[in-house]
Amino acid sequence: MAISITTRYAAFATHLAISILILLVMLAVIFFYWFPAELIYAGGIEGLKILIGVDLVLGPVLTLIVFDRAKKSLKFDLTMIGVLQISCLLAGLWLIYNERPIAQVIADDGVHLHASARFKAYEVEPIEWPGRTPYYIYLELPSDASEVQSLAITSEFIDGTPLSLRTDLFQSMETVSEAQFKARVELIRTISGADLTSTLDALPQRADCHWLPVISIHVDGFACTSYRNGVVELSDKKIF
Repeated sequence: MAISITTRYAAFATHLAISILILLVMLAVIFFYWFPAELIYAGGIEGLKILIGVDLVLGPVLTLIVFDRAKKSLKFDLTMIGVLQISCLLAGLWLIYNERPIAQVIADDGVHLHASARFKAYEVEPIEWPGRTPYYIYLELPSDASEVQSLAITSEFIDGTPLSLRTDLFQSMETVSEAQFKARVELIRTISGADLTSTLDALPQRADCHWLPVISIHVDGFACTSYRNGVVELSDKKIF
């Protein structure tokens, strides 16, 4: 007996409802654990597009297309749709997980957002500290801007490791005073120069954070960075 359109749409609605529940669980993990605050724009958007596209579009629509109780292969078809959807979801999650920032480093030129792949690219062992990622890190540097620039050149061109990946200089922000943090903000502004400092000052100012250049392979612009929580806002929120 041919299936009525009502039953076909009921199957679609059921699949969609289940997919929404699964997506909500995944989004909770992504936004609260992997990409807190606005860090989703620093590596998570592409994977998020895959998750939403597969979970809310591909799976339910395929069910709508193939669902017909008169088909002997219905059970097999639905199983294959489920396998395809789960495979794509896992691929999206894997992409998002690997691109998540594991460290936000307050360096000499701004705040660097590093995924684990960034460490591995320079054969640097990714840090593993107690607590949740991204670790909020203060880079121990000389107080004099010229000495910092000399150290950066030596590290980059002689040692072959960018200054912001020098794990021997890493210090947890939990051990850094607010005065040290403010001094680092001023050092970054000094090294950045007058033009960039003017751009920072032109951004909407907040009482709880300071605008600093953000350095990441995924996002450009500036990050409003607080003493306690690190990056709380990004100036670049491109989705497409």
